[in-house]
Amino acid sequence: MPFFYMRSEPFWKLVPKEEGVIPIANTLQSLHRYYKYAEIDRELFDLLLNDDNRQQLRNILIGIYLNK
Repeated sequence: MPFFYMRSEPFWKLVPKEEGVIPIANTLQSLHRYYKYAEIDRELFDLLLNDDNRQQLRNILIGIYLNK
């Protein structure tokens, strides 16, 4: 459940189906029941539109998580 474990990350958010209701989605079923979609930060989205930026982020993530 990456959405559950990443819920405190500042670069994205879950958009609830009901305005003002923010339940914890700790199962896939509750995720589908309570949320419409996930939305990433607009600035991050704009950066990811650029091939060089995407490659740089990819390299950073690989370096951090796969080359321990």
